[in-house]
Amino acid sequence: MEVVLRLKNRSVERVPLVDGAVGSGAFFGRPDIIAAVLPRHATAIGKDAFYGCSSLASVTIREGVTTIGWGAFQGCSSLASVTIPERVTSIGPLAFIGCWSLTEITIPVGVTRIEPYTFQDCVSLVSVRIPEGVTTIGSCAFFSCRSLVSVRIPEGVTTIEDFTFLHCLSLVSVTFPAGLRRIFKGAFYGCSSLASVTIPAGVSTIDDAVFEACTGLRSVVVAGASIDADKLRELFKKCTQLALVVGPAETIRDMPQKTPAKLRNSSLPRFLPLAVESEEEWEPESAVGMKLSPAAVGLVERWNPQTHSLSSPNQVEWVKFALLTLTRRMGLPHTVAVVVLQSLHRSELGDGRAIEL
Repeated sequence: MEVVLRLKNRSVERVPLVDGAVGSGAFFGRPDIIAAVLPRHATAIGKDAFYGCSSLASVTIREGVTTIGWGAFQGCSSLASVTIPERVTSIGPLAFIGCWSLTEITIPVGVTRIEPYTFQDCVSLVSVRIPEGVTTIGSCAFFSCRSLVSVRIPEGVTTIEDFTFLHCLSLVSVTFPAGLRRIFKGAFYGCSSLASVTIPAGVSTIDDAVFEACTGLRSVVVAGASIDADKLRELFKKCTQLALVVGPAETIRDMPQKTPAKLRNSSLPRFLPLAVESEEEWEPESAVGMKLSPAAVGLVERWNPQTHSLSSPNQVEWVKFALLTLTRRMGLPHTVAVVVLQSLHRSELGDGRAIEL
């Protein structure tokens, strides 16, 4: 059994396997290799097997392979695509780190863990399919995958580790599993294209800086009641476009505790409660006869905190009505909606306090 290598000088090199595996460091630092074909009966790719093969553009992995070792393709910056066989059950840490040209990856159904740093700095990676069997996504697994657009996290995942999706600059959509319990530090730090987030009800712990510097984030739904209000505020540092937070009253109610004057020089958002804790508690007289069109709802969803003020009582009542409609539509009982004002001046509210309902 031999690995067939195609080299830059158009020659072909054949290298025997040892015990059915591509050995650790077998082709370490070989920039002359442009393609590799593994034999049908190969069972494993060892640690650092193709580390630093910067010209490797194509690799054929046969169905017999079950293990891809630690750093196996690290720094293979020309590798644009790879098909991982269905029988693979283990992909080691750093296996594809620095594969700058890799555009998509499908993780086999037998894999249950995505190890730390596995796809870090895969800057061209647009699409990744994570199978339902995965229960753990390790720290920095997709760190700086700048082209990744969307990700669906499987139902079996209960924690998202530190810096997992940090600086995924093109990430627009994240679907969290219902069973998620904890999101660790900086998991989505700097995901500047992320526009909206729904945090599942089961999440009880969110560490520091999880959504910090998500400068495109405009709306957040907090489905559970177990997140501390002060912690919730800290999650949104440098989220300069955040306009709407919706969640249970017991979580959201305590968010606007500090006055705008104290927050004026802070990177924390300013929170102003504008809706009610339940439908029965608030029916504004000014809302009688008002019709809220889809376009009007859209305006609230796209509220621009940099250019809109709420100095007019009519504006306040209209936004309250719109937010109440949104919370009803979301099907979240006993909720409070919050508009976030990034540039809230004392003059807009007279004494600088949040509006009391």
